[in-house]
Order: sequence, then structure tokens, then C-alpha cells
Amino acid sequence: AILINETTRKMFGFKNPEQAVDQFLFYDNEKVKIIGVVKDYNQLYLKQAVSPVCFCTDFTAIDNTPIEYFSVKLNSDDFQASLTFMKNKFSEIFPNARFDYLVLEDFFNRQYVNEQKLGSMLWLFAGLTIFVACLGIWGLTAYSARQRTKEIGVRKVIGATIISIVWLLSKNSVKWILVSVLVSWPIAYLAMEKWLQNFAYRIDMSWWMFVLAGGIALLIALLTVSWQAIRAATANPVESLRYE
Repeated sequence: AILINETTRKMFGFKNPEQAVDQFLFYDNEKVKIIGVVKDYNQLYLKQAVSPVCFCTDFTAIDNTPIEYFSVKLNSDDFQASLTFMKNKFSEIFPNARFDYLVLEDFFNRQYVNEQKLGSMLWLFAGLTIFVACLGIWGLTAYSARQRTKEIGVRKVIGATIISIVWLLSKNSVKWILVSVLVSWPIAYLAMEKWLQNFAYRIDMSWWMFVLAGGIALLIALLTVSWQAIRAATANPVESLRYE
């Protein structure tokens, strides 16, 4: 008797689990009965789709069947004692076979080591990129403020508000930041789409993800620009106009 997963059921054309139960399949010239259908679950890399799987309830019932591994769920908290017990039993049943084992959690984690390393590298480079970009924006704003020191002083004397002066110094930077965000959206979308094509199971990209990322980038840039612009806007206009 065997259990099959949903993928196997669909592959053989059974419309529902009830229709598959009590049917017979032939495996290596052996007639085996389907006694149940289990839901699909992925125990391999998510880049791979769930494969058709049959679970044999009695491996001795099927002659010459290659067995790659046994899945065991432990009820005991003493892992070493359970491992020793399984090793001894395995040696009794298969005296000429080598006993190897792996822990399912470790098996899962090893499959995504490359993705975890890639994620860490992306975080690092993203942080460095933001830092360098902020330094550049800060420098440009400081340079612009210094070049327009006397203009700012005159505007303050004739009644310009701090907000208007901050906007005067910031608007050019904000314009180019918005342009860069708009240009980056399709590039980021195409890059993510290309990477996600490697996975059989993947997330759906929504528009709000790009809006959120662009909003965060714009906010960081605005904070950098505004800090320097506010310093220039709140400076004493007398100092700016003293030598005029």
C-alpha cells in the first residue's frame, strides 16, 4: 500500500483524493494500492517545484525497490540517544549498508546559504551607496548655500521665510532625486523579475514596494539636504551682507 501526494494524484488524472483512494498502480511490475492522499509540501529548494511522491507504508512489500532515505520524526528530546537507537536498528536490518543521517532543519538551512550571503552583501552595498550618496548631496547643498550666501541674506532682509529659503536651496536636488527614483523603478523591476524567475515558488511584486523604496530614498535625501539648507537659512543675514 502507498500514500501519494497531490501532485501525483493530478499527474494520474484523479479529480479528487476520494477518487484516488483504493485505486491501484503498478510499480516495477508490482501492483500497489493507494490508501490515501497527502497534501503537497516542499522539502527541497524553492527553486524546484514539488515532485510527484509516493510514500510506501511497507517497503518489504515491493521487491527490488531502491530506497534512498527514511524520514523519521523523533518523539524524544534526547537526540543522541535516539540517533544511537536508529543506528543500531539500521545496522541490524541493513548490515552491509552505511548509516548516514541529516537533520531536516539543517538541510533546509543549507539550501539557502547562497541567498543569505547575497542578502547580506546587498544590505552592505546598499548602506554604503546611501552613505556615499548622502555625502554627495550634503556637499552639493553646502556648496550651493555658500555660493548663494549673499542672495540668502538679501532675501531674509526683504522678508523671506526660512521655509522658502530651504525650498530654494533644496528644490534642485529634490528634482534630480525624483528623476533618479523614477529611472530606478523599471530597472529594479526587471532585475527582480529576472532573479525571481529562478524560483518555482515566488512572491508577487506589487507597486507599493517600489513606491515605499522610493519614498524612503527621497526621505533620506530630504533630511540630508534640509539639514544643510536650514543651517544656511537660519544664519544671521548681517554676516552675509557685512561686506556688501
